[in-house]
Amino acid sequence: MEETKSYSRSYLIEALFLLMQKTSFDDITVGDLCLKAGVSRVTYYRNFETKHDVIRAFFREWGKNFSSEIRKVQRDLTAEKVARLAFEQFKLEKDKMKLLRKNHLIYLYLESLTNGFRDLFLQFGKLRVEQSYILSGGLFNFSVWWLEEDCKTPVDDMVKMFLDCFRSIGQGS
Repeated sequence: MEETKSYSRSYLIEALFLLMQKTSFDDITVGDLCLKAGVSRVTYYRNFETKHDVIRAFFREWGKNFSSEIRKVQRDLTAEKVARLAFEQFKLEKDKMKLLRKNHLIYLYLESLTNGFRDLFLQFGKLRVEQSYILSGGLFNFSVWWLEEDCKTPVDDMVKMFLDCFRSIGQGS
C-alpha cells in the first residue's frame, strides 16, 4: 500500500512539473494534474491538500537524497562538502528550479533548505542551529543568482565563491 502511495506521489510531482512547462502553476487544476499523472482525485487528495504540497513533496524527496549523501561523508563532513553537494543537486534539477522561479514559487526552495539544514544540524550536531539559517539563506540566494545565469559557472567555482563570502564576512572584510 505504501509503495503504491509513493508511486502516486511521484507521478503527481512529475506531472505537475510537466504541466508547468506549458501552463502557469496558478492555471493548473487538480483535474489537469490527475489526468496528466493518471491518478484519481481521491488519490490526489489522499496524498496532498494543495498543489503547493506537491512541490513540498518534491523537496522532501530531494532532502532525503541530500541527507543520504551527507551520511556517506558524515565522519569527514565539512562546509565545502555540504555546499558542493547542494550545488550539484541544484544543477541536476535546474529545469524544475527555473519553472519554480518563473511561477514565483522559488521561495519553497528556501523553505526546504531552511528546514532541511536545521534538521541536519540538529542531527549531526556540527554547528549551532542558528548557523543553519544563515547557511540556508546564503545558499538559497547564491543558487537563485546562479540559476539566473543558467548555472554556467562550474560547481567548484560556486563552492569557492560561496565559502569565500562566508570567510570574508567572518573576518570582517
